[in-house]
Amino acid sequence: MKRRKKVILLVFLLIVLGSGSWCAYAAYVSATRTVPNAYAVWRAADIVVQFMASHNGDWPKSWDDLRGPYEEVERITGSRPYPLTFGEVRQRVEIDFSAAPAVLAKARPSWNTPPFRVIHLRSGGTEFWQGHEPNTMILEYLRDRQASRPSGAATSPSSSSAQGKAEQP
Repeated sequence: MKRRKKVILLVFLLIVLGSGSWCAYAAYVSATRTVPNAYAVWRAADIVVQFMASHNGDWPKSWDDLRGPYEEVERITGSRPYPLTFGEVRQRVEIDFSAAPAVLAKARPSWNTPPFRVIHLRSGGTEFWQGHEPNTMILEYLRDRQASRPSGAATSPSSSSAQGKAEQP
């Protein structure tokens, strides 16, 4: 009987230690990867939208184009609530600088997938905050911009003639 109690106690302790280790690992991953990645793609979309808003709807050509918009977004929003430097955003996020807003605006989103993939994590992860999937944020901005323009208004030459990479289901 004593041996059986020891075995039960040992199994219980192993379950507790295993569960505790798993919880500690999950908290570590969340704090070092999931949360920063979700904020990084959100911030990247904000920066690209800020660039387009201040450049007649044109798409940025490189990360160098985004330093000013990053500073403007930081000035407006602060570090909402997770601080990321421009370098940290750039390190975590990939942006397709060959995208064309005119093509992206025509994308048809699906209920469970982004409308296209012009902003994504370099790691291949898919973390984002609900309501802040970066490609959907870009599409919403482009559609809002299109809707607010008077009909027949000309688009900028660079945004209407460049090739985009919109994925349409």
